[in-house]
Amino acid sequence: MTLSDLIRLIRHYRKTAVAVLVSSLLVAVGIFALLPPRYEASSTITAIDPTGKVPAADMLMVANDYVQDAARPYRTGDSDAAVSVSLGTGYSAKMLTITVEGPSGEECVAVSNSIANQAAKEATAALEELQRVYADGNIDLSSLNNSEDVASVLSGTVLQNSMVPDLTFDFCSYSVGEAEAAEKAGLGLKGLLVVGLVGGLFLVVLSMALIDMVKCPIRSSEELEEMLGVPVVVGSKMSDLADRVWASIQFSCKAPIGSVCLISLSGDSSDAYADSLGQAIERVGRSAVVADPEGEWSNEGDANLSVQGATVLYRCASPISCIYCAHDAEVSVVYAHLWESSRKDLRNVLRQLSFANAPTVLVGLLSSEK
Repeated sequence: MTLSDLIRLIRHYRKTAVAVLVSSLLVAVGIFALLPPRYEASSTITAIDPTGKVPAADMLMVANDYVQDAARPYRTGDSDAAVSVSLGTGYSAKMLTITVEGPSGEECVAVSNSIANQAAKEATAALEELQRVYADGNIDLSSLNNSEDVASVLSGTVLQNSMVPDLTFDFCSYSVGEAEAAEKAGLGLKGLLVVGLVGGLFLVVLSMALIDMVKCPIRSSEELEEMLGVPVVVGSKMSDLADRVWASIQFSCKAPIGSVCLISLSGDSSDAYADSLGQAIERVGRSAVVADPEGEWSNEGDANLSVQGATVLYRCASPISCIYCAHDAEVSVVYAHLWESSRKDLRNVLRQLSFANAPTVLVGLLSSEK
């Protein structure tokens, strides 16, 4: 199926396409209405050392240990709030960000600020303890292990740096950027509508593909001619189609036509097609007679039989009569409806006519409602 075929399908089944698209948007709105709102608030901890002797990464590692300890109670199944921690990069390399997401905006702000302030306070105390140990000249693992808090947060890098003779932690500090207000988390209504629109368009394409696969509707005359290799005559009205069909028959045969086999692809009666074609023949000064081969057609039948010099129009209703009639008639016309008739059914009928060695076959395609 090409893009032009898809566009034709959407244009014809536009009501279905609109219904699918609107349903998808309504589902997005329903999800937004049913799901409880979520909020998020972020606080920051910035490592500060004017001397530049203590790496900011080491200071943030100390603070991060305390942040993880403070956030642990909120990472259980009993808590509605979710806490995440991220280390900054680039210009934010000296910053630790604590983000809290939950159903209450005020709670998110309170929890985020509480964790940041508590971690900054405990990390500052740990550095002060480390400075006291350093000042006493007891820079070894045993002295550090005497302080449970210091031993639980210091990294190996900090321990190594602490042995530098001119190292000092007196000027190290942490600055806390508190969250002032919480923002809505998630996609929000606009985001959900965008997702619903994209999903709706995908479902429209999928539904059109399924309709085309199941129904196999005739989409255009050009498609039939390319697919089947037979002439296709198109008319918007029954009378217009009959005039075009009769003109095509005369031009293709170039001789007086004695009999025409009429086959309705939709399975309904061929009476309307026969009457319409008979009127078209009479409009050009010839006479036509409508005959019904059903019930009397046999292998010995002669479809070329002329009734008082008129063209005999055989309206076929059953597959058997169609095969015998098409075999002996001079021309066979298969009538189909655009979008209503099936390409698969038309292909099967034309295959049967090919087995019956029908001399001349064309398709009359009605492009409007009956």
